[in-house]
Amino acid sequence: MSPTSHFIQYFPLVIDSLTYGIYSVLFHQAVNVLLSRRRPNYKIHLFWLTVLFLLSTIHIALAYSWAFITDTADTAIYEVFSLKNPLPVLYLPDEPISVHRIGLLIKLRYSLANAIADGVVIYRCYIIWGRKLRSIAFLLVAFVTTCIGGILGLLPLSGVSERAAMAVCIGTVFFTNALGTGLAAGRIWWITRRAANYLGGRSRKRYSHLTAMTLESGMVYPTALAVTVIIYLIPPTPTVSVLICLAACYHLVGIAPTLIIVRVGLGCEHR
Repeated sequence: MSPTSHFIQYFPLVIDSLTYGIYSVLFHQAVNVLLSRRRPNYKIHLFWLTVLFLLSTIHIALAYSWAFITDTADTAIYEVFSLKNPLPVLYLPDEPISVHRIGLLIKLRYSLANAIADGVVIYRCYIIWGRKLRSIAFLLVAFVTTCIGGILGLLPLSGVSERAAMAVCIGTVFFTNALGTGLAAGRIWWITRRAANYLGGRSRKRYSHLTAMTLESGMVYPTALAVTVIIYLIPPTPTVSVLICLAACYHLVGIAPTLIIVRVGLGCEHR
């Protein structure tokens, strides 16, 4: 194998590491914002954002452990979730049982991160909509479906069943994040519009920016999922391109809610 092709095969792991580095910086900023402003419910946000970051840290540790144990880790790390038919071979016959456990832990870690991130989206939407359960009814159904799909994905199912569980998870995670972000941003926009006569020009501009930041930051993860699926569906696309997108998605699930806090917090301080 030439040095160039060897580097390309490990490029997903490089992207994985770079994305985690960006996440580390954003997490540090988010903690500073939450601790300095101390708004209502800041402890809840701080707790779950910390859990999401710790899960990403665990992922990096597992990824490098797998990479040092076996040469197949350059692709297998990012193919534990796959829609391929047949499913990719993740483990060689002579590999130790520890490799199988690492693969299971990576799947468990990502499933937990998706569930927590979806919960944060739903909770934020619930608060913005005045704690009305009917406003998040569809989101709760999608959340339960995601959890069921994630649990099924951890079980030793047949290829068809595993791909079906994966497809359901991708669809419901995308739906939850896209709809939840849209509902939150839409509610802020509607309240601002209704109160326009009582707000000054500076306040209206501030809430308009808040709406935009919520929408832009909240759509980061669902957009990444959509791009990954689109690239996968394009037949000539090299497998490594799909794996690079998946490597970023492993951390974007936690980056999205963290980015909202950083952008909104810093944006409010400078206005």
